[in-house]
Amino acid sequence: AADKSYHTTSYSLLPLLQAKTDKVRNYAFAEIEGYICISDGKYRYIEGVDAQLLFDDEKDPKNLNNIAAASPEIVK
Repeated sequence: AADKSYHTTSYSLLPLLQAKTDKVRNYAFAEIEGYICISDGKYRYIEGVDAQLLFDDEKDPKNLNNIAAASPEIVK
């Protein structure tokens, strides 16, 4: 039998398709090969077994400066 213990959250795309809104949610989440990434448009947080990265996408769009250690209030 299939495992049904997981929890999913879904959003209706109808308001987006009807041009009543320009976004469905305020963040993006991805998980791949043990790493997670969360982005809210301003910050991008990436965490894995051996990494904890935080980037300010507005000030550093190429994600060259990891500010995780200098920004614990955001990382928490």
